[in-house]
Amino acid sequence: MEICPYCGLLKYYHDGVNESQAVCSCDNDNDFTLAYVGTLADGEAILADLRASRPINPNTPLQTVRCEGCGRTQQVAPWKIIPCDGYTCAKRGCERNPGFRLPCPGKGPVLILTPDAAGDFWGYTIRDMTPEEKKKSDQALARLLPPLTTIN
Repeated sequence: MEICPYCGLLKYYHDGVNESQAVCSCDNDNDFTLAYVGTLADGEAILADLRASRPINPNTPLQTVRCEGCGRTQQVAPWKIIPCDGYTCAKRGCERNPGFRLPCPGKGPVLILTPDAAGDFWGYTIRDMTPEEKKKSDQALARLLPPLTTIN
């Protein structure tokens, strides 16, 4: 049995391969020699593009993010912060202040929770519904309201 250097799977031969085994489907009957220098150059080019598109300077000062429920703060690198309307230290509110509740938007706006929006803090954003979300919400209400009214 021979391993394909392109995909890393076993080359397909009719003997000795179980049907459940993943086999090579590259269909390259070439010599299977890789140009390692070209592959490394391509990888370096990709890494250089990534570094240029998102420059991270380790000397950038950390930003302080505060939990809206208890006031606990956390120092976070600016590139690890997802912009949100507010941040909390737990998913549905605050760990240390159980009385704190996330703002509950009325009919129309939606509340979006973002995990790890600023370090370990959860972020929340309140925005208006898109037309597609509004349509789906109306469809769900149209399906749910008749059965609920017959129960009550």
